[in-house]
Amino acid sequence: GFALLFLSEYASIIFMSFLIVCIFLAGGLNSVLLTSALGLFFCFIFIWVRGCFPRYRYDKLMGLAWKIYLPVSLFMLFFYLIWSFKKSI
Repeated sequence: GFALLFLSEYASIIFMSFLIVCIFLAGGLNSVLLTSALGLFFCFIFIWVRGCFPRYRYDKLMGLAWKIYLPVSLFMLFFYLIWSFKKSI
């Protein structure tokens, strides 16, 4: 049971690494060797950061999302809407 969870977690790291390479670094236009090397580099970075920094508890993440990220993003949205409305007048 747990082995499949860990395998899926590392599979998502590999998938996201190669997705970053293909989308942001034009992976389809370069050689296969360069694309693979960049994908493995981003895999290393993901695993390195994951191993170096502590994980946050789920309740801390939810508090961060509701108390910090949501008010800041709503403020930025309203600021942009007001700024674009005044710009059109």
